[in-house]
Parts: sequence; structure tokens; C-alpha cells
Amino acid sequence: MIARRRRLTVAASAMLIIGFAVAAWAYFTAVGTGSGDATTTTLASPAPVTASASGTGAAVSWGSVASPSGNAAEVSYTVTRSTDASTWVAAGGTCAGTLGSATTSCTDSPASSGDYYYRVTAAFRSWTSQAQTSGTVHVTVCVTATKLVFTSSAQTFAAGSTSGVITVQRQNASGTPGTCGATTVDLSSSSGAGSFRDAGNTATITSVVIPGGSSDATFRYTDTVAGTPSVTTTDHAAVLTQASQTQTVTAGIAAVIRVETAANGSGTVVPAQNVIAGSSITVYSISRDTYGNFVSNVAADTWSLPSKTGGVVDGDLVAAGNLKSATFTGHHVGTATIRAAKSGLVSTDSGTITVVAGTATQLRVETAANGSGTVVPAQNVTAGSSITVYSISRDAQGNFLANVATDAAGWSLTNVAGGVVSGDLVAAGDLKSATFTGHLVGSAKIHAVKGGLTSTDSGTITVVAGSATKYVFTTAAQTLTAGNASAQLSSTITVQLQDAGGNPVNAASNTSVGLSSTAAPGVFRDTADSATITSITMTGGTNSVTFKYRSTLAGSQTLTAHTAGLTDGTQAEFVNSAPVSLSWNCPSGTVGKTQTITVTISVPADAFGNAFTRNTALAVTVSLTVNDNSQYTVGGSTTSTTVNITTGPATNTFTLVTASGSKRTRQFMHRLEPALRRQPTPR
Repeated sequence: MIARRRRLTVAASAMLIIGFAVAAWAYFTAVGTGSGDATTTTLASPAPVTASASGTGAAVSWGSVASPSGNAAEVSYTVTRSTDASTWVAAGGTCAGTLGSATTSCTDSPASSGDYYYRVTAAFRSWTSQAQTSGTVHVTVCVTATKLVFTSSAQTFAAGSTSGVITVQRQNASGTPGTCGATTVDLSSSSGAGSFRDAGNTATITSVVIPGGSSDATFRYTDTVAGTPSVTTTDHAAVLTQASQTQTVTAGIAAVIRVETAANGSGTVVPAQNVIAGSSITVYSISRDTYGNFVSNVAADTWSLPSKTGGVVDGDLVAAGNLKSATFTGHHVGTATIRAAKSGLVSTDSGTITVVAGTATQLRVETAANGSGTVVPAQNVTAGSSITVYSISRDAQGNFLANVATDAAGWSLTNVAGGVVSGDLVAAGDLKSATFTGHLVGSAKIHAVKGGLTSTDSGTITVVAGSATKYVFTTAAQTLTAGNASAQLSSTITVQLQDAGGNPVNAASNTSVGLSSTAAPGVFRDTADSATITSITMTGGTNSVTFKYRSTLAGSQTLTAHTAGLTDGTQAEFVNSAPVSLSWNCPSGTVGKTQTITVTISVPADAFGNAFTRNTALAVTVSLTVNDNSQYTVGGSTTSTTVNITTGPATNTFTLVTASGSKRTRQFMHRLEPALRRQPTPR
């Protein structure tokens, strides 16, 4: 018994020595240790351990170890792997767990590709025996992917530039990178302006390839439109789930300044449009980069209207205080473009802004039918000449709308003065115009009316005399009595210088006016009756002359005022014959019942040989006195009758009727009135 213990002790010591030796050259050999009740034995090492790549794993093999007890079932193996021959983990695949004594090879399935070391440990009861570590083996693990994933962060870059490198990876459902086979990945963007570049930024691409054994591919993205485009990677074979990532494209450096419709850059360049007079539009100065991306609503250096037509003026555009916007207000019909300018930026003007007329609010008397005129101004119209005026409707801003017909009685004259009369204005048949003709000196305004519109009259139209054309006697024709004394002179006669319309015209200088009469005995005298004249001077700056006239010739005679180049002025004066004594016959005898008595009145020539001449009849009253006035009537009257004498002799018939009807003898006499030189003949 003592001898057995000594042998076991020796054996244990020997194994310890061997164990220490193994520790010294463990990389090359391995031995097993243990204890037992039988005779001393050893657990062999499962050397040699070898490993080689096999598909997507590692094929591991080792040497078989005999069971010290002779029972093979008591021997088992475990396989571990390491990436650095220091830290060991259990192998997987068919190498996983405890393997039976009959197993001397297995296949490990690492989770990822890499270089691995393998080690095999034999176990017998409580004994273990570890084989030397295998050499490294590179294992390419093929992980079957199910999806594409962006492993690089979303990027932000300026329009027109290129992003940094973007990485897309294929993975399985657990997020493990996939390496099986090659995958063609199509690239697309939600932005129509986006495109893709290779990782080296040397060429434009539309897809990338993830090669077999690799999980990643890289590329770059570029875009000219600012925004947040979505970049999508799609498996060309449509096996893997696609992936999308939002990139941020910012505007580049401002290059242009445009006149736009919205302050936030959401608008467009202000398009060509109509602006009704009296209304407004507000526009904004927008800076954009080379690609048209919105940079900011920038303060312009200046606002202007670079191309104006019609009634548009610079004052129609008013810039805001911050110069980031401006308001254009339509006033008068015309066109313009709006410009915002800023140093260093290229300007883009608005479209053409056309100011159009608004609703008619007023009716004006104007100088032109097409609206190109003005309200008819105050002016002189020479007598005999005319002006034509038009009824023009305009909006509140004064823009022309139409040459419109007035109401039926829409044309008239207001503020009429002097010789102007309503008939001087004649409306056209269509009531769209009227003609004013000057006749007599005076003034008026021309007024047009249409319902619903406010009227604006013309200025004051003043009719002034025209050029002198004629002489006119302005005093009435006179009836004179033949004679050659002051008592037979006419009243003052006035001759006036006039234009064709009858308006007085002042002589430009002293003008001699010749005087003549159709009656040779006619004599012209100055108004003081101090001299006989045949002409008279009209002083320059005056328009009339005065004189007097007499004649010893009875009858109508025409006086003439004459200056060469002018139409003569004429007037007929009438000269009655001078007073004379009348005579008449008075019959006598027996006056019978209803007897008719005829009385004849004789008028002799006057002292100048003129037969009795008058321009109106001379009424002579004949009175009859009888002895018995109560018994007779004369011409329907008991005492008198009237005889009208133009040129003598004249007759009058008297009917004497006695009351009793008996014949009676009476003496009677006539008395003539008015008081001429009486020459009664008693009977």
C-alpha cells in the first residue's frame, strides 16, 4: 500500500513537471492532467489543430484522443476561437457545445468576417487536455442581407456643391452587415435637379455596386435646388428593402436680385399685369443664388421705374422704409417695369405693369375726342369763328374712358354775359361734341351733362371782335323837315366801325370817313353845327364818329359812310316837306234832307318847291258849325271828322241829315286842325 502511494506521488510529480514544461512551450504542445485510482496514465492532447476557410465559415479539425479508461464515450471535445489568441470564445456552427469523442472536425460560423485562431480542448472526466492553438485563418462570413441602410449621417451643403461621402450598407434584420454576393444599388432623388457623383467626385453616376464579401458602397450627391430632397437607394434586383435619407441643400451665395410677388421667396418675378387706376400692388426685393434659390428678402439700394410710358411717373412707386419692398399705385394710364437694384447683384425687373382706366366718374368738356386733349381752357374766340368741344368721360384719376354722348339736353352755356346767347352753342347729332360760334362780344362757359357723372365745364370762352369789315349806322333813321336852318338839323347820327359779326372794332389809327347823300341838297354838319363837312376822322383806338344832317329836298335820301377797303355804312333818312297853308272849298245853298256835301282840301308846294311830302299821313280834323246844331249830324258825329293827308289835295265827304227830314238853308264853315297856316273861306 505504501509502495502504491509512493508510485502515485512520483507520477503526480512527474505530471507537474510536465505541466510546467507545457507552460513553457504551450504554443507548440499541450498535455492533459488528472488523478485516478488506477495506475498512473495521461490524457493525450487532441493535436494537431488545423483550421481553414470553408464557404462562409472555418473548417476545424484535430487529432483523436484515446480514453484512459478505455471507454471512448468518456472523452469529449470543445472548440473555441479568438481574434488575438488571448481572449477566447466558444465556436459556433457545428463546433458549438460539447462534441463526442468520435468527432474530430467541425465547421465554425463566425458572425462576421475576419482572421481567427482556433483551439480544441479534450476532456476525460475531470481531466482536460488542450491542444496547441491553430494558425490564423481568414474567414469571410456571408451574412444574408434583407435591407439597405444609410450608415452615414444626413448632410447639409450648398446648392451647386457636392455633399461629403454618403455610405449605404446592406444588413440583415438584426442590423448585421450583409456580405453575400454583389448588389447593384440604384440611386434616385426626390429633387428633379439632383444628381449623384462617385466617391471621388470624378463622374456622374446613377448606381453603385456593393461587391461580394463587402457590405458597403459610397457615393456623393449634388443638387441645384435648395430644400430637403430625399435620396433613395434601391436594390436593382428588388430583393432588399430600399432606404431613404433626407439631405439639406441650402441656397448658395446671392447672385441676383429680383422683383417678386412674395417676401418669403415663395413667389415669382412679378408678371406683366394690368393695374386699375387708383389701385396698388406691393412687390418685394428677393435675392437668389445662381440657381434661383431664395436667399433673403433683401434691402435694395434703390427702387425705380426704368421704362415708363404714358402717364406713369416715378412718384407712382414708393419704397418701404426698410427698402425691402415697394408699392406701385396706378394713377394715369401708361406702362412701366419695376426694378430693385443692389450692389454686386444682377437685377431682374418685373414684367410690364400697365395702368388701365377705372370706372367713369366725371364728364369733362375737352379739346379732343380721343382723350388726348385737356379741359377746354379759357380763351378768346374771334367773332365769326368757332371751336368744337367734346364730352369726355374719365375715371377718378383723370384717365380717358370714352368720347361719350351727353344726356338729351346735355349741352348748354353757363355764366353767359354780353352778347353771347344759348344759340351760339350747337350740339352734334350724336351728342358727343358741340360747336360754339362767336357772334357778339360776350362770354360764357360750356357745360356738358351725363347722369351719374360729375361735370367739369370749360374755361371762360370770351367772344372778341374780329377784324373791321364795315361801317354801321347805330342810331335810328330819322324823319326831318326840309329846311336849311339849325332847326331843321337831325339829331346826332352815329356811324360805328364793326367786324362781320356786328361787334365794334377800334380803328388801328386815325381813319377818314367820307360822308355822302343821295340828295344833292343834303348837307352834313359837325355835331356843334359849326361847319359843313364831307368827311370826318375816326380817331385811332375809337370805333365811331358822329355828325348831323339836313336837307331842303323832301323825300327819302340815303346817307353813306365810306372808307376804302370797308363795306359802306348806309341809312335812309326821310325829309318831310316844309309847312304850308291849306285851302279848301266850302259849298253853299239849300241843305236838303240827307244831302251829301263834298269838301276838298288843297295843299300847295313848300318854300323849297317840294310838293306836300310826308313819310306818314297828316291827320286833319274838319269841324262843322251850323245854325241849328241839334238838327244835323255830320259823318256820324255832330261836329267833326278827320281827313288823313299824304299828298294833296284831299277830299272828305260829309253827310248832313236834318232831324225833321225837311230841307233847310243854312250857312256853315270848316275849321282845319292841327294848326297849319289857316286860310278859311267863309260862306
